[in-house]
Amino acid sequence: MLRRTVVRFFTVVLIVAVTAAVAVAAPAQPASKTFRLDGERSLPDAGSRDMTAVISTASDATESASFEISLWQGECRFVVDLRRDQAPSEGPSSITGFQVTDDTVLIPGRKVQHRLFKTPGGMEWEMTLLDHPGSNLIDFDIQTDGLVFFYQDTLSTFARDSLGAVRPDSVIGAYVAYHAGKAHDRLVIHRGDTTRHSYGTGQAFVIYRPRAWYDGDTVWCDLRLDMRDGILSVALDANWLRSARFPVTIDPTFGNTAIGASSMNWNQLYAYCHYLTGTNTYTVPAGKTATVTRYSVYGSETGAGDIDIQMAAFAMSGGFPEARVDQPVTITVAGGTPGWFHSGSVSHSLRAQEEYGVAVGCAPRSGGTVYYNDVAYSTATDRTNCTLGSTGWTQETETSFNFSMYATYTEQEGPSVASARRRMLTER
Repeated sequence: MLRRTVVRFFTVVLIVAVTAAVAVAAPAQPASKTFRLDGERSLPDAGSRDMTAVISTASDATESASFEISLWQGECRFVVDLRRDQAPSEGPSSITGFQVTDDTVLIPGRKVQHRLFKTPGGMEWEMTLLDHPGSNLIDFDIQTDGLVFFYQDTLSTFARDSLGAVRPDSVIGAYVAYHAGKAHDRLVIHRGDTTRHSYGTGQAFVIYRPRAWYDGDTVWCDLRLDMRDGILSVALDANWLRSARFPVTIDPTFGNTAIGASSMNWNQLYAYCHYLTGTNTYTVPAGKTATVTRYSVYGSETGAGDIDIQMAAFAMSGGFPEARVDQPVTITVAGGTPGWFHSGSVSHSLRAQEEYGVAVGCAPRSGGTVYYNDVAYSTATDRTNCTLGSTGWTQETETSFNFSMYATYTEQEGPSVASARRRMLTER
């Protein structure tokens, strides 16, 4: 049982007039460090995820250090205030700057130090408690823009036993962040210009369940996001913390991935259609037309041979799928290695101001894996339309499965017409 005695720290920001010293000053600490977690953005793909982390601190002891993760050129932001390592009554903080080595930032402190560094899968945040924090609950102020978060709970019995679902320990208790209003890839044609918007599944990142350790003794922590009050909390096991030898390190990790953090077998009974408005559906803007040009899904076959599955778009009515847009397309999942699999080129017309969801049909046999996150009843199922052969949809059940799949659209004003040479914009 976690004891949740909360000790709150408050940051006081002062404005101080500084007089130039006569003596030679020590070398200035850097004010910020940027990690480009997606690598350099490849032009002209101006709408890429472009996941970036910026770690900031003040040049004196009067301000708090922080880090910000941003995606899609600032459309989505997640900011963590690293706070004081003591209450204001104890005097000024000892946080005065960075120690930067390659792709690692160390922010020193009297009671807590923070180490942030790039990993192949994102960014690691290690906070090291140099002494007992006075509580088993450690809070940080956060700010978010353009993101929604979904908690990944323990697998249900149905998902685990009937669907063969697998959820790693680091994902049980994790949070998955999605773009709050955009998913899918689209080319937006406006007069002579074309802009690419690459939102894919709409998934921004995963905050994995943190661990705490000292001298090789490791324990899982509880992670909680309070979006109303803007608080990120890490709760340590109170009994474990009481007997711990310091320093103790805690390791929240930000996973840079657009792929679901859990997996299940390709289902042989149901078709699934995403319908969660603002997270995984697409509404054609007023005054425009749109055409689906490709479907994509992330999965694998597991050694028994290729698997042919179907995908299609469905028009929504009352927030649920109602009518198939066009003939389903077949995607062949092959090779035994998880990856993105795409349909050939299609031309499925969509109507202005209508909402559409992407559906995937059932697999013809067992032997494959599809990846997903739990996203609060985001998927409708249809047993009678297993292969997407019917133009309609028979609502059966709702699930929380948000599969790693999306469509690619071309969006433009008026009907599709041939254009003169177009410019591919590199900025929005």
